[in-house]
Amino acid sequence: MNPWNATMNLGHEDADTAHRELHDLAFQAAGAMAREDVADLGASLRALTRASVDHFAWEEGEMARTAYPEAAAHRDAHLTFLLELRRIAKELNEHGVSPLFRLWFGSRFVDWMRFHVLGADAQLMRHLRLAAAAAPAPGPTPAGATATAPVAAASLAPTPSA
Repeated sequence: MNPWNATMNLGHEDADTAHRELHDLAFQAAGAMAREDVADLGASLRALTRASVDHFAWEEGEMARTAYPEAAAHRDAHLTFLLELRRIAKELNEHGVSPLFRLWFGSRFVDWMRFHVLGADAQLMRHLRLAAAAAPAPGPTPAGATATAPVAAASLAPTPSA
Protein backbone atom coordinates (compact mmCIF):
# COMPACT_ATOMS: atom_id res chain seq x y z
CA MET A 1 0.00 0.00 0.00
CA ASN A 2 1.37 3.38 -1.00
CA PRO A 3 1.53 6.41 1.29
CA TRP A 4 -1.15 9.09 0.91
CA ASN A 5 -0.74 11.46 -2.00
CA ALA A 6 -2.55 14.55 -3.17
CA THR A 7 -4.27 12.75 -6.08
CA MET A 8 -6.75 11.42 -3.52
CA ASN A 9 -7.86 14.92 -2.44
CA LEU A 10 -11.33 15.91 -3.60
CA GLY A 11 -11.30 19.60 -2.66
CA HIS A 12 -13.59 19.23 0.36
CA GLU A 13 -11.71 19.78 3.62
CA ASP A 14 -13.84 17.53 5.84
CA ALA A 15 -13.88 14.67 3.34
CA ASP A 16 -10.19 15.00 2.49
CA THR A 17 -9.23 14.97 6.18
CA ALA A 18 -11.35 11.89 6.84
CA HIS A 19 -10.07 10.09 3.75
CA ARG A 20 -6.49 10.77 4.75
CA GLU A 21 -7.19 9.44 8.26
CA LEU A 22 -8.72 6.28 6.78
CA HIS A 23 -5.77 5.86 4.46
CA ASP A 24 -3.29 6.38 7.31
CA LEU A 25 -5.09 3.76 9.42
CA ALA A 26 -5.01 1.35 6.48
CA PHE A 27 -1.29 2.09 5.99
CA GLN A 28 -0.70 1.24 9.68
CA ALA A 29 -2.64 -1.99 9.20
CA ALA A 30 -0.50 -2.83 6.15
CA GLY A 31 2.62 -2.42 8.27
CA ALA A 32 1.21 -4.71 10.95
CA MET A 33 0.29 -7.25 8.27
CA ALA A 34 3.84 -7.13 6.87
CA ARG A 35 5.18 -7.83 10.38
CA GLU A 36 2.48 -10.50 10.88
CA ASP A 37 1.60 -8.72 14.13
CA VAL A 38 -1.94 -10.04 14.57
CA ALA A 39 -2.63 -8.01 17.72
CA ASP A 40 -1.57 -4.72 16.12
CA LEU A 41 -3.39 -5.62 12.91
CA GLY A 42 -6.58 -6.37 14.84
CA ALA A 43 -6.31 -3.03 16.67
CA SER A 44 -5.72 -1.26 13.35
CA LEU A 45 -8.79 -2.90 11.80
CA ARG A 46 -10.93 -1.89 14.79
CA ALA A 47 -9.70 1.72 14.50
CA LEU A 48 -10.31 1.62 10.74
CA THR A 49 -13.82 0.29 11.33
CA ARG A 50 -14.67 3.03 13.85
CA ALA A 51 -13.28 5.76 11.60
CA SER A 52 -15.14 4.32 8.58
CA VAL A 53 -18.44 4.23 10.45
CA ASP A 54 -17.97 7.84 11.59
CA HIS A 55 -17.04 9.03 8.11
CA PHE A 56 -19.85 7.10 6.44
CA ALA A 57 -22.32 8.63 8.92
CA TRP A 58 -21.08 12.10 7.96
CA GLU A 59 -21.38 11.34 4.24
CA GLU A 60 -24.84 9.85 4.68
CA GLY A 61 -25.93 12.90 6.68
CA GLU A 62 -24.72 15.15 3.88
CA MET A 63 -26.52 13.00 1.31
CA ALA A 64 -29.77 13.27 3.27
CA ARG A 65 -29.34 17.01 3.89
CA THR A 66 -28.82 17.74 0.19
CA ALA A 67 -31.14 15.10 -1.31
CA TYR A 68 -28.30 13.36 -3.15
CA PRO A 69 -29.89 11.34 -5.98
CA GLU A 70 -27.33 8.51 -5.75
CA ALA A 71 -27.66 8.16 -1.96
CA ALA A 72 -29.05 4.62 -1.97
CA ALA A 73 -26.23 3.23 -4.11
CA HIS A 74 -23.64 5.11 -2.06
CA ARG A 75 -25.06 3.75 1.22
CA ASP A 76 -25.07 0.25 -0.29
CA ALA A 77 -21.36 0.62 -1.08
CA HIS A 78 -20.72 1.61 2.54
CA LEU A 79 -22.70 -1.35 3.83
CA THR A 80 -20.91 -3.79 1.52
CA PHE A 81 -17.53 -2.48 2.65
CA LEU A 82 -18.42 -2.71 6.35
CA LEU A 83 -19.74 -6.24 5.93
CA GLU A 84 -16.52 -7.25 4.15
CA LEU A 85 -14.50 -5.60 6.89
CA ARG A 86 -16.43 -7.64 9.45
CA ARG A 87 -15.78 -10.87 7.52
CA ILE A 88 -12.07 -10.18 7.13
CA ALA A 89 -11.74 -9.29 10.83
CA LYS A 90 -13.28 -12.69 11.57
CA GLU A 91 -10.78 -14.31 9.20
CA LEU A 92 -7.93 -12.58 11.05
CA ASN A 93 -9.28 -13.66 14.44
CA GLU A 94 -9.71 -17.28 13.35
CA HIS A 95 -6.70 -17.82 11.06
CA GLY A 96 -4.26 -14.95 11.62
CA VAL A 97 -2.60 -13.34 8.62
CA SER A 98 -3.84 -16.01 6.21
CA PRO A 99 -3.48 -16.04 2.42
CA LEU A 100 -7.15 -15.01 2.19
CA PHE A 101 -6.56 -12.05 4.52
CA ARG A 102 -3.49 -10.96 2.55
CA LEU A 103 -5.36 -11.22 -0.74
CA TRP A 104 -8.35 -9.24 0.54
CA PHE A 105 -6.31 -6.53 2.19
CA GLY A 106 -3.71 -6.20 -0.56
CA SER A 107 -6.16 -6.10 -3.43
CA ARG A 108 -9.85 -5.79 -2.63
CA PHE A 109 -9.51 -3.30 0.21
CA VAL A 110 -6.90 -1.06 -1.40
CA ASP A 111 -8.73 -1.09 -4.74
CA TRP A 112 -12.13 -0.46 -3.11
CA MET A 113 -10.86 2.49 -1.12
CA ARG A 114 -9.26 4.16 -4.13
CA PHE A 115 -12.23 3.46 -6.42
CA HIS A 116 -14.77 4.63 -3.83
CA VAL A 117 -12.95 7.87 -3.00
CA LEU A 118 -12.11 8.81 -6.59
CA GLY A 119 -15.44 7.63 -7.98
CA ALA A 120 -18.44 7.65 -5.65
CA ASP A 121 -17.07 10.19 -3.19
CA ALA A 122 -15.85 12.52 -5.95
CA GLN A 123 -19.40 12.53 -7.36
CA LEU A 124 -20.82 13.22 -3.91
CA MET A 125 -18.39 16.11 -3.32
CA ARG A 126 -19.36 17.60 -6.69
CA HIS A 127 -23.01 17.35 -5.66
CA LEU A 128 -22.24 19.01 -2.29
CA ARG A 129 -20.44 21.89 -4.02
CA LEU A 130 -23.38 22.40 -6.39
CA ALA A 131 -25.88 22.20 -3.50
CA ALA A 132 -23.88 24.77 -1.50
CA ALA A 133 -23.75 27.13 -4.49
CA ALA A 134 -27.52 26.83 -5.00
CA ALA A 135 -28.44 27.19 -1.32
CA PRO A 136 -29.99 30.46 -0.16
CA ALA A 137 -28.06 32.49 2.38
CA PRO A 138 -28.67 31.26 5.94
CA GLY A 139 -31.32 33.13 7.83
CA PRO A 140 -33.25 32.74 11.04
CA THR A 141 -35.02 29.43 11.67
CA PRO A 142 -38.77 29.82 11.24
CA ALA A 143 -40.81 29.47 14.41
CA GLY A 144 -41.76 25.87 15.07
CA ALA A 145 -39.19 24.45 12.64
CA THR A 146 -37.01 21.59 13.81
CA ALA A 147 -33.93 19.99 12.37
CA THR A 148 -34.00 16.33 11.46
CA ALA A 149 -31.05 14.07 12.18
CA PRO A 150 -29.86 11.57 9.56
CA VAL A 151 -29.82 7.90 10.36
CA ALA A 152 -26.33 7.13 11.61
CA ALA A 153 -24.19 4.61 9.78
CA ALA A 154 -23.43 3.10 13.17
CA SER A 155 -26.18 0.60 12.48
CA LEU A 156 -23.92 -0.71 9.68
CA ALA A 157 -20.89 -1.10 11.92
CA PRO A 158 -19.20 -4.45 12.00
CA THR A 159 -18.26 -5.71 15.40
CA PRO A 160 -14.74 -7.15 15.09
CA SER A 161 -13.67 -9.01 18.20
CA ALA A 162 -11.13 -7.53 20.53
